Amino acid sequence: LGATAYGGALVAASLPAGAQRVVTERAAEVALWGRLPIDVLGLGDAAQRSLARFGLRFLADLARMPRRALTARYGDALQERLKLLDGAPPPWCLWRPPERQRVELEFEPPVGRSDQLLFAVKGVLEPALTALAAVGQACSHLALIYHPERGAQRGFMLRPARPSLCAETLLSLVRLRLEAQRLRAPLVGLSVECVGCPIGYEQLRLFGGRGRDLKKAAEGLDRLRAELGDSVVFQARPQARHHPKEAVIWAPHTGAWPALERPLQGRAAVRRLLAEPTEVAPPPGHGPWRIGGEEVSAVGGPYPLQQGWWRRLRADDEYLARTRSGRIFWLLFDRLSLRWWMIGWVA
Repeated sequence: LGATAYGGALVAASLPAGAQRVVTERAAEVALWGRLPIDVLGLGDAAQRSLARFGLRFLADLARMPRRALTARYGDALQERLKLLDGAPPPWCLWRPPERQRVELEFEPPVGRSDQLLFAVKGVLEPALTALAAVGQACSHLALIYHPERGAQRGFMLRPARPSLCAETLLSLVRLRLEAQRLRAPLVGLSVECVGCPIGYEQLRLFGGRGRDLKKAAEGLDRLRAELGDSVVFQARPQARHHPKEAVIWAPHTGAWPALERPLQGRAAVRRLLAEPTEVAPPPGHGPWRIGGEEVSAVGGPYPLQQGWWRRLRADDEYLARTRSGRIFWLLFDRLSLRWWMIGWVA
């Protein structure tokens, strides 16, 4: 009663087992935690020894010191704890039981290559990790169950050393396991399950924060110019051109690392090319169109292509097909042979 969250927690932790204390006003709470030693803040041995050399041993001693001097010498850790003692709300994280994000994939025709499986896992892993992060959890177990054309189901489970929300790290583990295990028979389906576990606020902020150090990036440009000259650093500048080859020009860049400018329509899409095009079934006259076992929800196109027209007759159109799971396939339609090919996907 009448206590702040952080100060009340420190006072409660200092009481002996079974003891109770009732605080009805702010002054009584400050008097209680003011008699506690500084080590209850968990600043580390080096910071505690440094504060002790200045005669600061209790929380009341810190309260009498100028805040600017303390934060300048001991950094953000002490500054955040002092704000909590002043009554600032803590960065609460609601703890929930582990969640399971399970996705069932169907392959038509059956899949027999490891790179195709990795592509399928990538399409469902990032949405699953996003769903886990939304409830304050990260992936602690990643399970893949094979559904072969014939024979019993089998699979494997990956357990990273620490719960992770990094799709790139988890995909690298899946790729290593797929390369080590050969598929005994083509697969008609695949089950992907992410098992979550609660993680702290600091871990969530680590995955959601910016990972680039702009100061070090600028120092890297300085080293390039010092070693190779001023004319070795170029910057891509967009132009108002329809063709992709003319949409960007490369101009010399001076100064610091350029700031990231995000387009108004959202994040940029990266197209990934398959090593070999895969033929897919054409859109049916009736019923849903399925690509890779997934139902297509939207189609963009046609986007006519002009390539090698001076050597031989070509009539190709590009299409982008979005499935209900959110995956985007990059398709090519040959108007001469009336055949559809999947040439990649959009990540």
